[in-house]
Amino acid sequence: MSKNINFFKNKITETWPGKKDISTEFIFYLKEKLHLSDVSIYVDDYSLSKDEEDSINQFIALKKQEVPLDYILEKSSFYGNNFFVDPRVLIPRPETEILVDFINKLNLQSGEIVIDAGTGSGSAGVLRLSTAELTVADGDQLGRIEFVAPLEASGTDAILVGASIYAEADDTFASDNNATEIVFATGASETAVERMRITSGGDLETATNTKVYSKGNCVQSSFHSSLIFGY
Repeated sequence: MSKNINFFKNKITETWPGKKDISTEFIFYLKEKLHLSDVSIYVDDYSLSKDEEDSINQFIALKKQEVPLDYILEKSSFYGNNFFVDPRVLIPRPETEILVDFINKLNLQSGEIVIDAGTGSGSAGVLRLSTAELTVADGDQLGRIEFVAPLEASGTDAILVGASIYAEADDTFASDNNATEIVFATGASETAVERMRITSGGDLETATNTKVYSKGNCVQSSFHSSLIFGY
């Protein structure tokens, strides 16, 4: 015997008491997936086909697993367009449309660049720089970030790398060793050169043979006893 929509509406209410959002999603699912009208859902005592019942039972099973509605429908709307989505991609958020509106109002000119860096699902953003070296030796760079103004009209020194940060191996890597230092480089009228580094042991050193070392809860310069860097 076929079941009607009210049977499943009651089942949704019993399965998720007090969860009106699930009931709202169920109605939306009926309209989007089964293409049912408001009359069929709210007025007529609509009897479901076997395929429609199976589809609704699948909806209920997936919601019990807390699968988002967009993944169930395999569709999500963003800025007036529908996109195919599944668990391999993030679901577009309505708040992002506000960002698009903001960018559109900037009246950006040709050649200007906008970078949108972020993550979803509560995960922390990770920028990973890696080397393709099969054997990492002392002095090899694992990754490097450079700051430069290549379009600066003045040319010459103005378009050289102004600053950089890179990770440098402090020893040949082995199964028990990945000693790495972080190097900070800056430039004044030349390509950026090393000014300071944090050693693999946690010491802070400058490029002028001045060692700045850890001491309690502060860092003290070895060449000037009154030079203290708090952290």
